[in-house]
Amino acid sequence: MRGISCGILALAFVAGVTGCASNKYDGDNYGRIDARKAFEVMPATILKITPVKIEGTSGVVGGVAGGAVGATGANAVASSAGATGPWRNFWAILFGVGGAGAGAVAEQRLTTIDALEIMVKYPDGRVESIVQGKGNDVFTVGQEVSVLIQGSERRVRP
Repeated sequence: MRGISCGILALAFVAGVTGCASNKYDGDNYGRIDARKAFEVMPATILKITPVKIEGTSGVVGGVAGGAVGATGANAVASSAGATGPWRNFWAILFGVGGAGAGAVAEQRLTTIDALEIMVKYPDGRVESIVQGKGNDVFTVGQEVSVLIQGSERRVRP
């Protein structure tokens, strides 16, 4: 039972850590690094809006947590089944590796973000396509917007 509760805690940790990063690409969300920085503002008109996804990351957190869950679960099952010695270690390693793979996949899925590809036209005739998280802003084709520019980064704002 202890192994199961540790596994649940590890999965909750992964979900909490990875879920927090889901809005960092939204046009209406600013990071600490953006505070007190100037953005060039360009007027533009929206030509097209396409729903897209920003691919998630499969990092260390999901793999480590999944591996811990797998190994802990295998250990609990092995001890309740009476497995000892090398067999117990074999099952712990096997389930740990499987859990690490499953945890990495879970992290990637949890960090995938619904986004928009927004094609805008500037007054000088240039056209750009900008991908950003959906956020709370509402956009429509033909809408006049502001494009905030800082280096190569862009964000579309109503």
